[in-house]
Amino acid sequence: MASIPPEKIPPTIGMNLARIEYAGHAVVIWDLGGQIKMRNIWENYYSEANGIIFVVDSCDINRLEEAKLAYGKKYECFQWDSL
Repeated sequence: MASIPPEKIPPTIGMNLARIEYAGHAVVIWDLGGQIKMRNIWENYYSEANGIIFVVDSCDINRLEEAKLAYGKKYECFQWDSL
């Protein structure tokens, strides 16, 4: 599978869905945008999740503190028993 150069990957606006099959297993990936209005729906996806990957754009130094605060607020909502 060909990869996309990092500089060509645009920020997620809204959400994207991908399904990857590997070694007989299907992985469904929900790429949820980080805009403030999108953060309110993140909890809707936790109960069906087997894992969470929180990605931060480290090139945008001005938003690192915002990402830290957003993660901290949502971290408290994770139902770790179900992950």
